[in-house]
Amino acid sequence: LGDGGLAAEIFSRIQHALPPQAAASSTAPWGPATGLWENFRIHSYDAGDYYNPHRDNCCRVGDSAFFPTCRSFRSLLLYLKDSSDGCGATRFHLSAAERAVVRDVVPRAGRVVVFDHSLVHESLLAGACRKYIARSDVMFAPPAPPLEGRGEVREKSD
Repeated sequence: LGDGGLAAEIFSRIQHALPPQAAASSTAPWGPATGLWENFRIHSYDAGDYYNPHRDNCCRVGDSAFFPTCRSFRSLLLYLKDSSDGCGATRFHLSAAERAVVRDVVPRAGRVVVFDHSLVHESLLAGACRKYIARSDVMFAPPAPPLEGRGEVREKSD
């Protein structure tokens, strides 16, 4: 579902809770958050469905018509339906090697969860009711170009 207006509306509601920058593996930090990727992926889980532990991939530079020079470091899940029986939670782990549970997030319509792409997570077994989520990415501006090679600015002396 490509919807730039919906992405902008959701971003305006969560922007205050986002970190000011996203650290990249390069020497220069990325940031600030500039919006949500307009391409939402809608997922539905029937009773008995689940999704194995995994990490999300980033949305790379040039993947977005609205943010052509940005990339994502964080995922956004928007729950579209309540879980009446508590099933279908999203479970977050410390790491792939350490299967220790950090937190289970139970679906509630309108609830938004934002997390780093590197965080291992899974969808637990969906219960009697169907689970619906919308998935997007938080987009970050590129790092500022290095100051080297731009020449020095010197004060004029009289």
